[in-house]
Formats: sequence, structure tokens, C-alpha cells
Amino acid sequence: MLEYLSLSWNKICKVTGLMGSLFSNLHTLELRANKLTTTAGLTIPSLKNLFLAENSITELVGLEHLSQLTTLHLRDNLIQHLTGFHSNMKALQYINLRNNKLADMIEVEALCCLPMLRALILLECPVADQDDYRTEALVSLRRLERLDKFEYTEEERREAEDLYVQRQEKEICSEDV
Repeated sequence: MLEYLSLSWNKICKVTGLMGSLFSNLHTLELRANKLTTTAGLTIPSLKNLFLAENSITELVGLEHLSQLTTLHLRDNLIQHLTGFHSNMKALQYINLRNNKLADMIEVEALCCLPMLRALILLECPVADQDDYRTEALVSLRRLERLDKFEYTEEERREAEDLYVQRQEKEICSEDV
């Protein structure tokens, strides 16, 4: 049975026909350097590695079907919003979003539904230029171990934890008023 499929550099504009029932053993799919604008059509629950770099993806949809996915590579796309991630993606550990259009930390918060996320790459995204970017990412994604290829230091973890606690206390106080 097919376990690895590379359809990279084929000018593919839309994914159709890649159903889990036909590719039940497929664990790695490469669709790099095509012309995709969305993640729609990728309904293969057995996938563990998905490479979608160098497309024109702006929309993340249908990802909830990828419950076994551990690695998602979306480098060099046009993604502005991270609304397509879902809590069904319980195995996802690594996401590369380098060189996308993410400009606001609120988008990073959308990844908190991913319980196993340990590594995130946001280099060359506008959000990476913000002050306290590393700290803010860790406040939102408390299990994160690496951001942009660099592991968090103990000092960074303490700073993020202190900030998280301060915000929680502030939120509790504002609810009491």
C-alpha cells in the first residue's frame, strides 16, 4: 500500500480525489510548489506529515479530518488567519508558517486548541517583528518548546508564566467588578 506520495511542482490548483478510503496507509503527502489556495480536499485521516510549502494558500479548511497529523509545513504561502485549526488535531506537534502574512498575535492564540504542539515557526511573518513576540507566543501556547527553531530558556518560561498569571488575576478582578 502507498505510504508516501509526492505531487510537488505539478501546478495543481485544487485537491480532489484524495480520500482516506483510497489512501488508508498514506502517512506523508507532499504538495509543495503548486498553485493551491486552500487546504480543502485533504481528507486523509492517516496522514502524519503534510507538506504544502510554496503554494498560494490563503484559507485553512478541512484540517479537522487530519487527526493523526504530526507535522504541517505551510512555509511561503499567503496565510493571514489561523482559523482552520481544530481540537481534533490531537497529534500535531510541528507547524512551519514561515513567510506568511500573519500580522497579529491573536492569530497565534488560535493554535491553543492543539494539545501536542511543541514547535512553531513564524519567522519572516509580520507578527515576528512585534515586541515581546516570543513571550506572547508562550503565554498563548504554554506547552510550546521551540519557536522559530530556538528552544525557550527557563528565564523566558518564567517571564511568560508571570505574565500569564498577571493576566489571569486581572481577568478575575474585572469579572468581580
